[in-house]
Amino acid sequence: MPNIVYLSQKKREGIGIRSFTREHIIALLRDVKIYISNEDTLPAHALEMSLEEATKQKLWNLKRQLRIPSNSEAFIGIDQFHVSGKKTLVFHETFDNPTEEIISFDHKHSI
Repeated sequence: MPNIVYLSQKKREGIGIRSFTREHIIALLRDVKIYISNEDTLPAHALEMSLEEATKQKLWNLKRQLRIPSNSEAFIGIDQFHVSGKKTLVFHETFDNPTEEIISFDHKHSI
């Protein structure tokens, strides 16, 4: 995320410099707090599931990279996770038949 700096009018101190990244993160965290505190809404459910799946995928990738201790409970539990792969088809010259099929698991989770 780029750190964009812009001028803004402060209430009492005149013109000041603020960071767009900081303002954006604060607004994002405020939205997360509102959604999580109201569990019955569709956005709250979607956010919770997205965070859960992204966490599972990160743990699964860490285990594949041998970065999870093998004597931990997490190491054993990660095998039960289902992480979907991303299929990429490679075509050369025509779109009739793919020349290569690549399945990767390093994609970002999205809902």
